[in-house]
Amino acid sequence: MIAEYVQSLLPGNLPTFVGELPSQREDAIAVIEYSGNANTEYFDDNTMFEPVVKIVVRNRSYPEAQAQMKTVVDTLHRYHDETLLMCLVVGQPMYLGKGDLGLHEFQVTFRTNIKE
Repeated sequence: MIAEYVQSLLPGNLPTFVGELPSQREDAIAVIEYSGNANTEYFDDNTMFEPVVKIVVRNRSYPEAQAQMKTVVDTLHRYHDETLLMCLVVGQPMYLGKGDLGLHEFQVTFRTNIKE
């Protein structure tokens, strides 16, 4: 699962979760994977897959949420290795406002290419 792989790339001091934001935690970062396009390009025995990864940052402090989002983008934008062939920000991080819990939320989307 690419979301778990992306989570492992983020600094260990960030409160990251895969799949969704936990409802009982004020500061959290969710790494969410959406299905992507299968590609007809092949590398030896492997094919390429293009999932979309969305990251949501939630925090009671606007400056802290903004700083955590900057760390996420600085860590992942243009990252590549043998498994994650490409990781690019789509657009810009977006402030979503305060959620149901009254906490500040930011969101950013990454386009990725992975070798399956």
